[in-house]
Amino acid sequence: MKDWKTSLSALFTAFCGFVLLHPKYFSPWIVDIAGYGALGGIIVLGLMAQDHRPSLLDRPWNKLPWQ
Repeated sequence: MKDWKTSLSALFTAFCGFVLLHPKYFSPWIVDIAGYGALGGIIVLGLMAQDHRPSLLDRPWNKLPWQ
């Protein structure tokens, strides 16, 4: 797995989302931290999801037939 940072931030954000959707299973301070963690996870996901390998855009399957 080469792009582990995006996967890790997505899993972290998903866990924080689960905590926020089901707060009765967690203590109140964990729910508060999960709110900030979800926001931070989305920001990190957006930063890490930028295209670090633009050469992938030049592949034959990414071109339209008339190009």
